[in-house]
Amino acid sequence: LQKSYPAGATKKIDLDVKFILPPDPLPTPVWDGAHAFESNWWGLTHNERWDDEIKKQETYARLIDVPKERPSRVLDVGCGPVSMLQRVLGSPNDPASVGVDPLPVSEETRRKYAAANVTFVNCKAEDIDPKSELFQDGFDEIWMYNCLQHTESPEKILRLFSKLCRGTIRIFEW
Repeated sequence: LQKSYPAGATKKIDLDVKFILPPDPLPTPVWDGAHAFESNWWGLTHNERWDDEIKKQETYARLIDVPKERPSRVLDVGCGPVSMLQRVLGSPNDPASVGVDPLPVSEETRRKYAAANVTFVNCKAEDIDPKSELFQDGFDEIWMYNCLQHTESPEKILRLFSKLCRGTIRIFEW
């Protein structure tokens, strides 16, 4: 595990941080309620909440030092309908990056992902099978921002990252 600071950081915080296991997973009825709330909050069509999230992502990207050009293969966990992958430049020759989110999305959103060379997978991160064809080759980077509080099992997701990532894991959580 390595600490890194975004370019331009003026204050480096030196903390003696020990790994602390996340809290027990949410009971399924609690996760189901949170999922229903998130689905209604986002909606299926572009609205002012999407614009607010895109604006917040500028801060996330700066704080987790997202490169301006996309590493060749990225997994965005909890990507929602407006993943940062849709705005970070990638080469059309790169293998497709992947965005995973359990929220329902429209066909228009799926087309936006495809246009950005991102495969959208409609499932919970906890349900990713690292041996499946789409995930078995792993990823150069994994991104997850403002997501863990909406998951059923943060511990399972973080353990999954060790199987899927061959490079950098970028996490931003409030």
